[in-house]
Amino acid sequence: MGGISYDQVSMKASSEKGYHANLISASLQLGMITKLSNRWNMMLMAFPKANSDFRNFNSKHLQMGGAAVFTYKVRNSLKYKVGLYYNREFFGNYFMPLAGIEWKATDRIYVYGLLPGSINLEYRICPKLYTGLAYRDITASFRISDNNEKYYVREGEKFWGDLRIMNFYNYYLTKNLVLCGDIGYSGFRYFEQYNNSDNVEHTHPAFYRLQDNFFFDLGIAFRVRLDKEYND
Repeated sequence: MGGISYDQVSMKASSEKGYHANLISASLQLGMITKLSNRWNMMLMAFPKANSDFRNFNSKHLQMGGAAVFTYKVRNSLKYKVGLYYNREFFGNYFMPLAGIEWKATDRIYVYGLLPGSINLEYRICPKLYTGLAYRDITASFRISDNNEKYYVREGEKFWGDLRIMNFYNYYLTKNLVLCGDIGYSGFRYFEQYNNSDNVEHTHPAFYRLQDNFFFDLGIAFRVRLDKEYND
């Protein structure tokens, strides 16, 4: 199992006319699922990624992460999950304990996610169109290009991360190709610049705390739905 993701954030500094910055995250998701017993299985994932402004890309802009998640099946429509996420961020080793659920509550309602990272409440309007509510907690870091690769930008407040609550819409163009749209509100949203000693050091005027506000996202994703198998 696996996947590919690409995200880009573009920012402009009002204090300096014409100044802008792009922060890009491109990653692979590589994994395998092993059945441990009739009730338990284990999923191992690796996340090689490049988090960078991509102005002068090199090996110092790469990160490596992974996750181990154990799933306990109560019944086909209800599964609990526990695990651990790790990523080698530019500010150091980042570990996050995980606890989650996959619950096919009705033919139309599906609850799934791994906290504290994300949780989703999905409602099927028709076979091709889904909507729902979602919560995201994002912590990330991006290398900033310079002669000594001295700086990085951290996304999210140190304790809380970048919190987002949203209403999402997913339209299945084909069985696996999905047009995705989100509208929501962000809180504690920072893009703070640090040096390699983990001290705040602003040299780029775009990297300061952003005003918490509404946001809108639009994208295309390749997905394999897992809830089809959750009929008791």
